[in-house]
Amino acid sequence: MMLAYQPVRSLATINMAVNQGLSAARRILPIIDNENEVKDNQNSTELKINNADIKFDNVSFKYDENNDVVLDKINLDIKGGKMSALVGHSGSGKSTIAGLLVKRLGQCAKVVPMDGFHLDNRQLKNLGLLHRKGAPETFDAFGFLELVKDIRRTENLSFPVFDRDADKTIMDADNLGPEHKIIIIEGNYLLLKKYPWSYLKGEFDLSVYLEVSDIDLEKRLTDRWIAHGLDPISASARALSNDMANVKYVKEHSILPDYRVAQIQVDTWLEILGCRAFSRFS
Repeated sequence: MMLAYQPVRSLATINMAVNQGLSAARRILPIIDNENEVKDNQNSTELKINNADIKFDNVSFKYDENNDVVLDKINLDIKGGKMSALVGHSGSGKSTIAGLLVKRLGQCAKVVPMDGFHLDNRQLKNLGLLHRKGAPETFDAFGFLELVKDIRRTENLSFPVFDRDADKTIMDADNLGPEHKIIIIEGNYLLLKKYPWSYLKGEFDLSVYLEVSDIDLEKRLTDRWIAHGLDPISASARALSNDMANVKYVKEHSILPDYRVAQIQVDTWLEILGCRAFSRFS
């Protein structure tokens, strides 16, 4: 009887993994099968990149499923010959801006997210930091700094990407090549004074910070945790105890940006954006 225990246990484990995969497939496959409703304008002109200038002129954006304005009259001007990075708190919408930039600029642009340098959950647990995941000390800051330096001096390199659904980092999940003339670095802590984050300052040429209301940001972060399966009370507690603590820390321990951009709009959540640009292979 005891000899049969291990095989039975293994079969039970396999069965659980199969059911988890089927459950995930039922959620994901309908999304994959959806036809893309965003169509290119047939009369649009071909985008030609000359000086690689990036300019947002009163750009606004919102999703169809609600009336919340994600971006409200953003104005941003980065001169050509630079590489760009978008910086903001978790849930700030920096991914939206980065996505819009890459979509418009095409194959010459690439996003490099700081999230790929999350420390592994097992390591965080051993360090007693799992409950603080997302805080500056839960990232491989030295590895991220090295990547930023490598972008300047290396044409071909790979970098890790964070899989939010799996809650883990995927090593060498994406790459940069010589065709990528505009690099958009996305992350929370690019303006921090704290070592070793402070060494990023010397790697960048331009910083733009987008102001945000703490009330609106807290609402957005709470909604995000609810979407991840937490009940409203637990979601609010998670947002306040960890995410908003990180927001407070960043505001108190960051260098002054070159520019500040403020959005004031009632009943919508506001963005936090820091933009740093640096020349590649300079």
